[in-house]
Amino acid sequence: MPKKLKIAQVSPLWYPVPPKGYGGTEFVVSKLTEGLLDRGHEVTLFASGNSKTRAKLVSVIKNNLYSLKIPWTGPNYNIQNLITAFSQEKKFDIIHTHIDQFDLLFRANSKVPSVATLHNMIWPRWNDSKNGEWHDLQALIKNYSSFPNLPYIEI
Repeated sequence: MPKKLKIAQVSPLWYPVPPKGYGGTEFVVSKLTEGLLDRGHEVTLFASGNSKTRAKLVSVIKNNLYSLKIPWTGPNYNIQNLITAFSQEKKFDIIHTHIDQFDLLFRANSKVPSVATLHNMIWPRWNDSKNGEWHDLQALIKNYSSFPNLPYIEI
């Protein structure tokens, strides 16, 4: 019989888990979290306070960011979510993040194994020289390339 793991799932805070409509990332996090629970693992979900799960829910904010009209460009609550999860890393066998970009430094300094799922595409579809997205994309790729031993999944 396989070992039962203590798993942290770190969701972005834009929508509740599961989302009530739009929110593909949060939908995936919900299905994964509930599936891991069904398999007997102990799961802690770091998500907005209005999320619904059978896992232990830890939240840095009562309601999801979209409902609070926090702009998409505001990273601070999601960074706070990562700080909260990684400050408890000793409680987990593995930490699975779903917050693109910001997870790298936390994961690189963690003593606990981790994996990141990148839910947003990393490819030249974003090549828009007017607003610098292409240059930002190149920097993102370089950031992930700087940590070749950190596993990630790109959807």
